[in-house]
Amino acid sequence: PDRDEPPADDLFHFFRAATPRRADASEAEELVESLRTATTVMRFDELTQQAVAAVPRLLDSGEEMRAVAVVEALAEESRRADRSRLFRDSAQGALHKAATDPVLNRFAELLERGGEVRGRVLRLLLAVGGGAFPILEGIVVRSGDAGLREAVFRAMLETDPANARIMERAMAEPVAARVRAVLELASLPGLDPALTRRWLERA
Repeated sequence: PDRDEPPADDLFHFFRAATPRRADASEAEELVESLRTATTVMRFDELTQQAVAAVPRLLDSGEEMRAVAVVEALAEESRRADRSRLFRDSAQGALHKAATDPVLNRFAELLERGGEVRGRVLRLLLAVGGGAFPILEGIVVRSGDAGLREAVFRAMLETDPANARIMERAMAEPVAARVRAVLELASLPGLDPALTRRWLERA
């Protein structure tokens, strides 16, 4: 063979490295498990970066719930009491990188499925916070699904009563959407009467 031609094995590994890996089920599951069991910060940092890269690949291949699982793992690791601050900070940084607006919007679309998927994704979006909140607020004000609007609103209030400020956004909506949101949400049982009265007066 020509001395200038690399061995077949080298070519195989070159093209394998140059070709994006298929984002499949085993990748997500192994990654989640590896994050939970990593014992050194160096290894954990490597895994969090792999997680950030895996999320868009999983979404592109139609594996939305496995992408959710990877981001869930990062969120959980960022809060683990038995982890040192170095681990938690690494997970938090990766979570912010993974939870881009396109990713969060894809996750929000899963809320339409209802049931267990809705609850799981909603908990994740609330845990992520940040850019997820404007998306959730938009659902409360504009979604045509009354059940989804109520589920999101209640979940936001349960997470933090201060999220009642979502009604401030509703007040800026066109009249029809504003009145619908205020009347619908103010009539939900269990809300502070003084708060709902203030909403109705401003509507």
